[in-house]
Amino acid sequence: MQTSKKTSGLFYGWIIVGLGCLIMAVIMGIIYNSFSQFIKPVSEDLGLTRQQMNLCQTLISLSQVSIALNWGKILKRVSLKKYMTMIAIIAPINFALFSTANSLWQLYIHSAISGMAQASLCTLPFATI
Repeated sequence: MQTSKKTSGLFYGWIIVGLGCLIMAVIMGIIYNSFSQFIKPVSEDLGLTRQQMNLCQTLISLSQVSIALNWGKILKRVSLKKYMTMIAIIAPINFALFSTANSLWQLYIHSAISGMAQASLCTLPFATI
């Protein structure tokens, strides 16, 4: 006759889910959701049209797709923990460099890097975990 053991406490998987949601909310809130707040002032300051600034959002999405399509290849080359650590260092530096951009092509490069960082720190790693 077997007796079942009852374990007390919270299942570790729920902790991962909770922290994953928190990380995703912070990163997506900073990179993606707050971007529209800066379209008008930045486009006026740099003398750009709103369409040119909105292309930054498109580049963020396209770079997320490019990372998603190559996710398996990336994980074969480097461990998830090392990759996320590297991107977690690059992402805030890139985000700070947005403030130094004074031309359209610089905004586009920073947008593409931000999209890659968002995909690499949010959606794809937590789907893998």
